[in-house]
Amino acid sequence: WENAVEDCQSLESYSFQLQQVDRKKGHWILTYGAWEDYGSGRQVAELRVTIGRIQALDSHVGLAAYIKCFASAIRHNKPRRGIIRDSAKLVMRVDKNEVTKDTMKWEIRAPPSRCKLDIVGSDPCPSQRVLMGIGEGAAQALKNHN
Repeated sequence: WENAVEDCQSLESYSFQLQQVDRKKGHWILTYGAWEDYGSGRQVAELRVTIGRIQALDSHVGLAAYIKCFASAIRHNKPRRGIIRDSAKLVMRVDKNEVTKDTMKWEIRAPPSRCKLDIVGSDPCPSQRVLMGIGEGAAQALKNHN
């Protein structure tokens, strides 16, 4: 997946070191960091692993891994400013002591794109104005009423 994500090439050459362990209600969050020069340089990536409840409203437990690459922010030509979002995620849900293998794949954030969306109703019905008896000439009738 590293070659599919922009600015995440060669992450396999870094070793991720445990930075922080957060024990929360229903889950743990383990945060790992990848650093240049074996920890003495800049941080190039972050890996967050959630164990336990992986979504707030979901009763299932499992493991979720989120990777964030900082290469776009630390490069010398046109560095990215602002919030850096997760580059990829892996979600493994456990149901009845078995991992659901159909959802066990890396999900990569797609680049933003423009598209055209046509919203079409499935059950046409008269509008609220028509149901109240307000027709097309209602505005003109109100003006003439004065």
